[in-house]
Amino acid sequence: MLEFDNILEANYLEYEVNESILIYSGEFILIVNDEKEHSFIGEVSLNWLPSPMLRLNGASIHSHNDFHNTDNMEQNKAKIKISDYFVEDVFISGISHNLSGSINIKGEILSSILKKQSKKVAYIKCGITNLINTFGGENVKYKEGGVRNRFNISIDGWNITIDKRPDYKEKRIYETLKSTGGYAITHLCQIKREDGQAFETKGISDLEEALHWALSFVTGRHVGICYLEGYDENGEVIWKKYQTPSIDKWRYRKTWFPAMDDKALSEIFQLIYTKLQDVYWKKVLTNVFSWYLECHSEGIIENKIVSNQIALETLAWSYLVEEKGILQEQEYSKKRASDIFRLFIQQFIINTTIPSNFPYLEEVRKLNYFDSAHLITDFRNNVVHPKKKVIFQPLPNDFSFFVLRLGLHYVELGLLFIIGYKGRYLNQLYFGWDGIYDIVPWSENVLEK
Repeated sequence: MLEFDNILEANYLEYEVNESILIYSGEFILIVNDEKEHSFIGEVSLNWLPSPMLRLNGASIHSHNDFHNTDNMEQNKAKIKISDYFVEDVFISGISHNLSGSINIKGEILSSILKKQSKKVAYIKCGITNLINTFGGENVKYKEGGVRNRFNISIDGWNITIDKRPDYKEKRIYETLKSTGGYAITHLCQIKREDGQAFETKGISDLEEALHWALSFVTGRHVGICYLEGYDENGEVIWKKYQTPSIDKWRYRKTWFPAMDDKALSEIFQLIYTKLQDVYWKKVLTNVFSWYLECHSEGIIENKIVSNQIALETLAWSYLVEEKGILQEQEYSKKRASDIFRLFIQQFIINTTIPSNFPYLEEVRKLNYFDSAHLITDFRNNVVHPKKKVIFQPLPNDFSFFVLRLGLHYVELGLLFIIGYKGRYLNQLYFGWDGIYDIVPWSENVLEK
């Protein structure tokens, strides 16, 4: 019988979808107006609803007659101090007095972070919130058998292991997320050095940021790490960090990611991590990723079409002018946006012909759009600078949705091209079944055919 490594597990998986996670219970100090300290017994929890935050509540250990002006306390600064953790600013949302003279408080940590001082650790385990249902990967041991749940990534001397939580079927995690929305830890992650050496916990910030952007780009919404725990060589927890970074509630979003390709996740992380080491491209890509995720949000579709064009224009400028010098700044400023997009898209070795299966070709012909670059640019311009001939031209209700889909196709390919991805992708231009994968057109495997 084959021997597999054990799957990653954590006590935090005991919590159900949307259930608050207790992260601290015990004594803490509340510092009011940077002066007097007051002792409390209470809890800090990671609350998901209505939006992720670090919640605190507690009861004072002693009576506090000097808390007579509670309105003044709520309006001024307060800080929470927990042994071994950094002091954090808090917002006190409620105060009540007991007959005994003690008080009860509730509030939230404003930074959305509660962490201990940096330490040297042997490895870190963390929880990933709201990542899509990944398929395939390496076999790992769970209960009496093996499951294909693991993705291993090696980059820059680091080894990163990502396991889909082992109980996702028994607890119907994805079914519950799909039916209710909200939040859950869907994957566990382990970070360690390839050479087995201990490392400072503050040294993984680049990895943490790359994981956020890579997993969010894969999913089409913000995916985040909600907790990190550092372990010593004996397997004892010696460092903790809890946080609620940008995490969007669960919604299915159709993106480029080929979910059935078990190599794509590792490859995209490695490429994004590497590209983010470049100071210029880090600034560009984090902005473009943000606009891309905005295009997948629940906002007004016209706003998303504008965000899509901003993302495409940023990529075009950064690549054509700053990176390759194909256009000089003056040349760029004199060209129409559609001409710039057409030139940029041609770098992917694809044309800008409007797809023959675009659902509303007849409407496109009536509006005299001669290719995709013209369509997405002119449609965006009419959103920002409305024209009567388009306002009074009757269009199907979902026409703008397919324009956005077309624009997202080019933004996704632009990002994949710039970071150097050469694998398979889900083509947004297949306006039907999600299971058709293409190889990116600039791949050697495509060019040799």
